[in-house]
Amino acid sequence: MKNLVMIFLSLVFISAAHAEEDLILDVPRSNLSIPESERTMDLTPKYFEISASTWQPDQFSQVSQLPMTSSFSKIEGPKISLSYNTPLKTNSLGIFSSHVGISYLQLERTGYINVGTTGIEVSQKTNLYQALVGMAYEPNKTLLSVIKPYAVLSLSPIWVQSARSEFNSGVSEVEWSAQASAGLSFNIKPVAQWIGIEDMAVNIAIDKTQDLQSDSLTGTGVAIGTKVGWY
Repeated sequence: MKNLVMIFLSLVFISAAHAEEDLILDVPRSNLSIPESERTMDLTPKYFEISASTWQPDQFSQVSQLPMTSSFSKIEGPKISLSYNTPLKTNSLGIFSSHVGISYLQLERTGYINVGTTGIEVSQKTNLYQALVGMAYEPNKTLLSVIKPYAVLSLSPIWVQSARSEFNSGVSEVEWSAQASAGLSFNIKPVAQWIGIEDMAVNIAIDKTQDLQSDSLTGTGVAIGTKVGWY
């Protein structure tokens, strides 16, 4: 009996092994089709961008207690912005993406206070912290294989902050504005692949900010940035 059991188990094992070698499954072809828009979405990268802009407010002012006060102007550096785009929808019109970002700019003005018969120059710095929430658009087709026009429209609250000084008791307020940008994106994917990044482009755009409460923060500038993409 023991020998028969061993023979039986041996035959089962051999048969199973043989069946594994000869087993061919005919898998039916799926009729499921993926919409073209979803396939395109998979090929549309998310982007992170850093940019520098010449933008500054045209008529920015604050109350001053000093009789001789200059207008506000940028100190040295440009307005610095960080933004992130995520594709939301692709159709025959192009690619629509969400756009969120932040930016920072510091302004300065000078004035004079009299100490006896001598005038001493003093200064006041004001910080502009800007948030951006909006929508970006770019067409499906490229120009010359590497150039794409694009546009961004955002709602933009700006926190205006300055410390107490000889000029006034300080400022901390939020101004609501809208920002529109339009420009060209130059794809440099070969450079991106060379340094180990999936996608990269250089953007050049015109930025226009419109203050929704007054004209204090309305202004226009030119922005140059680099964006990095991944799928």
